[in-house]
Amino acid sequence: MRTLTPREDDRGVFVEIFREEWQVGCAPVQWNVVHSKANVLRGVHVHAEHTDYLVLISGKMLLGLHDLRPEQKSFGAQKLFHLMQIIH
Repeated sequence: MRTLTPREDDRGVFVEIFREEWQVGCAPVQWNVVHSKANVLRGVHVHAEHTDYLVLISGKMLLGLHDLRPEQKSFGAQKLFHLMQIIH
């Protein structure tokens, strides 16, 4: 996980959300924007061919992950993340 660094001045806020030099493991394949109403549950599809990155633009999110890979030692592991926007 990479911590994003907002740079704020009297004009507003600038945040880099991706740099090729960060070597994140693979090149981004797909970029999406989703806006959900409060208390909406969304599912995230598993992509074996590429890595997904989530950036929270505003609000907050409870992200639940569950390892579905039976060949991994972490199979069945679960984790919840409470995420909040990075720009206020």
